[in-house]
Amino acid sequence: MIAVFFGAQWMGLGLFIDLFESYLSLSIVGIAIATICSSDKIDLRYILRRILTFPPFVAIVVALATDHLVRPDWIADVLEPIAATLTPLALAAVGYAIRIDRMRERVAALGIGPTFRLVLAPLAMFIMYAALGMLRDDPVAQVTVFEMAMPPMLGASVIAMDHGLEPDLVALLIGIGIPLAMVTAPA
Repeated sequence: MIAVFFGAQWMGLGLFIDLFESYLSLSIVGIAIATICSSDKIDLRYILRRILTFPPFVAIVVALATDHLVRPDWIADVLEPIAATLTPLALAAVGYAIRIDRMRERVAALGIGPTFRLVLAPLAMFIMYAALGMLRDDPVAQVTVFEMAMPPMLGASVIAMDHGLEPDLVALLIGIGIPLAMVTAPA
């Protein structure tokens, strides 16, 4: 969506935000919270092991450690088609888990979750940048606000489902959040 609304030259900023704001915090704080909530105890060694073996965290560390190395073109040729299947597979898995029949039980959460993620969080970022006078002429500020308006994270939903944390609700939030974000993010 960043490429469509702002141009491909801003994809790097979106990737940077996703990597450091989203996946790095998810890999550390999200895994820790999910592990504690799913086990009802705080075992720091177990939490640390879960964080250090979480594939996106490992990928971030490896990417940062090897970024300066020259990579042969064949690596991208092999990995790009595999990477292209990741989001559709995750969406299919979440879609498979959606239980429409349980939607009535979750009306309050289904109102609160998307409202915070798709309206209040981007609005807070918008107000902050507007108050600083940076919104109108600063494409970095505009892309950052837009990135804040993205739908709930598939990675976070997979973690929540994996830890047995309200999988029905998580699937519904993703199922509702993604189509809603296509309307709210451009706004």
